[in-house]
Amino acid sequence: HHPKILSLLAAQRSLIPSGSVYRVNTAMFHTSLRAMVLSRLVSEMYPAETDKTAKKKGQSEKDEKEHMGAIVNAALTFAARQEHAPS
Repeated sequence: HHPKILSLLAAQRSLIPSGSVYRVNTAMFHTSLRAMVLSRLVSEMYPAETDKTAKKKGQSEKDEKEHMGAIVNAALTFAARQEHAPS
């Protein structure tokens, strides 16, 4: 045990009981991070169009691609939780 870490945790002892064991699901973390980055890339590929471009292309085409990044993020996050979440 590192003394500096223990001294920092001493003030939070009521939140962190003595002898606690912390586990991190790194596979879930990495998959969630990939989902977030990929959805950001998708949202940059299909940016929200201005009113001028929406009028030129037609409103229905704009509606189909407007929330593409959020949809990708939701789908990949759901798949990550199905794969890595404890049962």
